[in-house]
Parts: sequence; C-alpha cells; structure tokens
Amino acid sequence: MDWDDVRSFLAIARARSLSGAARELGVRQSTMSRRLEALELRAGARLLQRTPRGYELTPLGEAVLGNAERMEAEAIAVERLVQGRDVALSGVVCSATNWMRIARQSG
Repeated sequence: MDWDDVRSFLAIARARSLSGAARELGVRQSTMSRRLEALELRAGARLLQRTPRGYELTPLGEAVLGNAERMEAEAIAVERLVQGRDVALSGVVCSATNWMRIARQSG
C-alpha cells in the first residue's frame, strides 16, 4: 500500500474536497483524484462518496479512517525520531531566590 495514497485519503476525508486536500498537501487536484482512485482500486471498493456537500466516508472508508490515522501518527513519530526531534529533555533545573525578600513580602 502506498503511503501517499493513504495520506491523500486522509486529506480528502478531512477537507471533504479534492481541491482543499490538494492545497493541504501541495499537489494538483488531479493527483489527489488519481491517488484516491488507486487506493480504492486496491481496497476493491469506494472509501469516499462524492455528495453535493463534498466527499463523505463510506462505511468502509469509516473503518479505514482509524487505521489510516494510526499510520499517520506512526509515520510522524518515525520522522521525528529520524530527525532527532523526539528526544526527551533531561537535566537538572536550578532556581535561586533571596529568602530575605520572600520573608519580608510574606510577613
């Protein structure tokens, strides 16, 4: 399964339009259409149905959506790890204060 196809499916499901999804991903609308078609061909069924209000998830699309979102979260985690952004901060934090000043303010 092609990650770009899945990512396109997510973008269309969220934007509910090819043009909005294309803008989000910085590609042409025809590319979005082609990627959705490829994913639906692989799935053997429609994942999104075009309606007057825009694209809506089919029952299979709803089932696929959760898995696709988990794939996206994992892809982002891998990207952060590879780029070194997922490094936890560690160390000691030191703070200094003048105890006399605190005593005068509280008393």
